[in-house]
Amino acid sequence: MKNKNIVYILLIALALTTGVYFYLKNKKNKEDKANATPTDAVPVTDTTGGASTPVVVLQPTGNFPLQKGSRGKLVQIVQIICKVKPDGNFGNGTDIAVRKNMASDGIVTQKLLYEFATKNLANNGTMFPLKLGTKNNNYVKAIQVCLGITADGNYGAKTQLAVQAATGKTDVSKNGFIQFIARLFEESKK
Repeated sequence: MKNKNIVYILLIALALTTGVYFYLKNKKNKEDKANATPTDAVPVTDTTGGASTPVVVLQPTGNFPLQKGSRGKLVQIVQIICKVKPDGNFGNGTDIAVRKNMASDGIVTQKLLYEFATKNLANNGTMFPLKLGTKNNNYVKAIQVCLGITADGNYGAKTQLAVQAATGKTDVSKNGFIQFIARLFEESKK
């Protein structure tokens, strides 16, 4: 009888220890995410006021679907397309913009983003090809995010050189834009 009680006590202690362990591990993971520091900052020109504001570029933390809590370049692309400050963090503002602009439940799949981007390209007043001298353009900004250069929306010499290094061309057609997005999808899977 005494041995049986000792076994029960040990099992209860083991269960409590395991529960506390997982509780503390989950709490630490949440704190780590909340206190995560950005790996890189890119200055981006705020086209509404013309003042330069820093935008944080975060490393991708996963693939699709993108939703609240997602981070990275893919989120920045969604934010640029939805005309939200491209900070790379899928927060409340991005969630509201996605629900409004993409007519979704706040979850962005690869297919939804591709369809939305191509539909907007067809209906957008943006003149393609994007080339040297194009200014204040969200599609240029998205390409700059894909290339990892300063995302100011202006197609200057630095953007032209980066595009040329990546594609062998000096400008970007509509299909070229979609290829940049597709390439970013592939990079996010690595």
